[in-house]
Amino acid sequence: MEEKIDIYFISKKAKVSPATVSRVFNRSELVSEKTRKKIQEVCEKYDYKPSIVASSMRTNKTKYIGFVIPNMTNPFFFELLRGAEEYASKKDYYLVVFNSENNYEKELVFLDAIFKRRIDGIIISGIAGGKKDNFFTREILKKKLPCVLVDRYVEGLDIPSVITNNVKGGILAADYLLKINNKRIGIITFELKIKIIKDRYNGFKRILEQNGLLENFLIEIPVDSKNILEELARNRDKILKSKVDAIFCLSDFIAIYLMEFLRNSDIKIPEDLSVIGFDNITYSQFVSPKLTTIAQDIYKMGNLSCEMLLNNISENNNKNIKLKNKILEPKLIIRESCAVR
Repeated sequence: MEEKIDIYFISKKAKVSPATVSRVFNRSELVSEKTRKKIQEVCEKYDYKPSIVASSMRTNKTKYIGFVIPNMTNPFFFELLRGAEEYASKKDYYLVVFNSENNYEKELVFLDAIFKRRIDGIIISGIAGGKKDNFFTREILKKKLPCVLVDRYVEGLDIPSVITNNVKGGILAADYLLKINNKRIGIITFELKIKIIKDRYNGFKRILEQNGLLENFLIEIPVDSKNILEELARNRDKILKSKVDAIFCLSDFIAIYLMEFLRNSDIKIPEDLSVIGFDNITYSQFVSPKLTTIAQDIYKMGNLSCEMLLNNISENNNKNIKLKNKILEPKLIIRESCAVR
């Protein structure tokens, strides 16, 4: 009768205890490198891989973490996911992606799935910060599920976050446009109810006011909009008849659609109108003209958010743990979409 290849079989062949084999599978530092190598060689010889289900029963960890994003079409969130997945993979964790499409009802379904699947922790991005989003995050907190916010934060909730210094980013954008003598400026953004968006706006507005200026128009695009070009078309007169020198888009995603809208309206960029964005998504360097923008280190934000979450998971039994927010610095990236006036 063929012998079953399991942890006991491996321990017998490696001449160690099953507990030692288990420690190797769980990456314990209590095992010497020599013993670890010997066990790994036996596993490779017999093509043995530990059962994830069995491991989760022993450790009470499933090795799955959730990542809630609002929009699969925005390249910004792919870059966040890439950073998080790279770190999770190094630690033998797997990402489960939940695409909310900014839909409150979908978020409620996610809550049920997150708790039923016994996901070890969750990273949340894209929440707008309203009452509905507060309900979602408060339910996560009630269940004492480790949680980190990335590119978002909610005032009044004790959840660690990874964000960029968005106020400073707005200041950098305003300083640059004024430096190149663009003084009649319009702003197009997602809704200002999103705290990080409001921070960018406040930083930008602060510099305008210090120079005796105000924005010539402010257009807020609904965060759940399915067609940004249609939203821009609804504001055609405001955009085209205001005779602004420049438009600050508080998201590259909006800026890229705006550039298409302006081209279709026979407006030359940057000769007729400067455009500056915020995020530095990958596409921003491939559009024509290449987009001047305020860069966030999106990959690093995703990476750090996963690191923070896994640290929280590993220390979750320590009731005194207090994770601090991480704030990254933005950077001005000058390309081709802005001109000196």
